[in-house]
Amino acid sequence: MGFSRQRRFAFMCWLATACFASMPGSILLAQDGRTSDEAGDQQTPLRRYENLLISGKIVWLADAMQRLFGVPTVSEARKRMLALETDDGKLFPLAEDLRGRSFRKDERLRQEEITLLARRYEGAPVVQVVRIFERDGNQLRELDYWCEICAIAMFEDKPCDCCQEPIELRRRAVDVTKLLRLARPLGHAFSPMDDRQS
Repeated sequence: MGFSRQRRFAFMCWLATACFASMPGSILLAQDGRTSDEAGDQQTPLRRYENLLISGKIVWLADAMQRLFGVPTVSEARKRMLALETDDGKLFPLAEDLRGRSFRKDERLRQEEITLLARRYEGAPVVQVVRIFERDGNQLRELDYWCEICAIAMFEDKPCDCCQEPIELRRRAVDVTKLLRLARPLGHAFSPMDDRQS
């Protein structure tokens, strides 16, 4: 005998909740711009953050420190940490979650200028990568990975989570005006909007 309408609705709500909670890096947003990782430790303190748009190239932090500031590093630290280097020589070290790790795993992403929608937490010396874009003239294209067989998007280059077949780097045009509502541009990412206040 089939489920009643009420039981079907309850099951769908449970399924949606379970899927959302199991998403990698899922973060619940509080209204005042703070985050709480509900899936982890319930005692994790809420932290304020700001969303930034920053443009530049992804580099190895140790190499950039030596090139820009003359700070020598030990050989084993050379490929330990990634950073975004802006045109004017500012460095933004990257927290290496799934999106951050994509720059380590896919050399193509380190060979071109990119724009990041990044989250900088109060008191943290690194930024968290939220979305990745490439510049195409005045247009931005969002980068992620796509399995054509399963129609699944992923954040790093690897076999598909579902069918285990190779996936492809996907580029999609984005509406820059909508993106600017999410973040404060830094540097020369979007020159007309550089003076906008957060």
